[in-house]
Amino acid sequence: MAVVQPFKGFIYNPAKVDFQDITCPPYDVINPKMHQELYERHPKNAVRLELPMEENRYQIAAERWNEWRKDKTLVQDERPAIYVYDQTFVTKAGKTVTRKGFLARLKTQPFADKVVMPHERTLAKAKTDRLNLFMETAANFSPIFILYRDPSLSIDDLLAETRDEVPFMDVTDYQGAHNLVWRLKSGPVLEKIQSYFTDERLYIADGHHRYETALAYSELRASQNPNHTGNEAYNFVMAYFTNMDDPDLVVYPTHRLVHGIDAAHLTNLDASLKKAFEVKVLPSEADLKSFMAESATGKLGIVRLKGSDLEWIGLTFKGDFSFFAGTDIPDEVQKLDVSILHRIIFRQFLDISQEAQDQQINLHYSKDWAETVGEVKSGKSQLAVLMNPTPVSSVVEVCNSGHVMPQKSTFFYPKVITGISFHDLNGE
Repeated sequence: MAVVQPFKGFIYNPAKVDFQDITCPPYDVINPKMHQELYERHPKNAVRLELPMEENRYQIAAERWNEWRKDKTLVQDERPAIYVYDQTFVTKAGKTVTRKGFLARLKTQPFADKVVMPHERTLAKAKTDRLNLFMETAANFSPIFILYRDPSLSIDDLLAETRDEVPFMDVTDYQGAHNLVWRLKSGPVLEKIQSYFTDERLYIADGHHRYETALAYSELRASQNPNHTGNEAYNFVMAYFTNMDDPDLVVYPTHRLVHGIDAAHLTNLDASLKKAFEVKVLPSEADLKSFMAESATGKLGIVRLKGSDLEWIGLTFKGDFSFFAGTDIPDEVQKLDVSILHRIIFRQFLDISQEAQDQQINLHYSKDWAETVGEVKSGKSQLAVLMNPTPVSSVVEVCNSGHVMPQKSTFFYPKVITGISFHDLNGE
């Protein structure tokens, strides 16, 4: 069963800092320019815990974590709470929406228990980095992102009715999203929320590396503790929970950029594509966008240079799944646009091995359509594949099948910011 609990978070002291100055994005989306800007914004910005720039970064993070609690920059809440968290933003379509959720702590369990379900494979290097941070600091600085099912929106209603009247945090973040956070400390309400999740299956939307790291850390701490009970703080990971049935849940695509491919494979690509796709050369970028909007699934876009001009190509999958013959990929995964792309175009037509895909040797990713097109136009990439977003229902199907998608299959927007609350893994 899922165990979701309130916790006594460490919160920035508003008498010492302005919340607008101290939040940061999750560590894995911080580029070098942003990293430097965050360092310069405030000497106690959360990035200095989450992703220190110094060479001995794990030790430095631990020293800061201890120092900031000692000097009351960070103050622990006296009572366990969950942190009700609304993010209001404008979608790419120009609609203003509010995604509702909350921060709590989640007991880590092996995926084999089928309580917490992944949808994406992870890389050893990223997990090693996060485990080193856990080992030095014994803290969670950023939450993982969890989806749960609640078609009646009962939890959302309960949170709105019973949270504190005034938010303790009001921040506009790097994405332009307006973040409001309230405490919810009512014992009976907290019990209702915990009870709701007892029989629920939960789905990791973002933070697979951090979840697996938290699980490994909890198992290590348990093995070192002769009095282990399973209730210690190190058995839990801080998580952001949002309802997958909320109509304001937004998922964007992640586009693929290809580089360093042998010229022969690119020369043969047109003929290869016709084996699996209906291929349509389109007159303009607008036409490609219209083409992809015709269907939520089964369509891909390619942009590449032809001479000095960009060429726009629409692909419609013919439905021949024999390209997956000899694999153990289940039907739920085969039918995804990202799987069709990675298995057929990347693996078979362009000869990008699974290892090269995992290590991003011939691939990199962009969440921005214009940025993706610009890289092709500048010659930095040989071609790009433009994607539609993966439907949330497909994420659930894949999770329940016990298999995973290719990396970067989903992009839940906006990202959850770091710096709202921190979880002490040596605490209660």
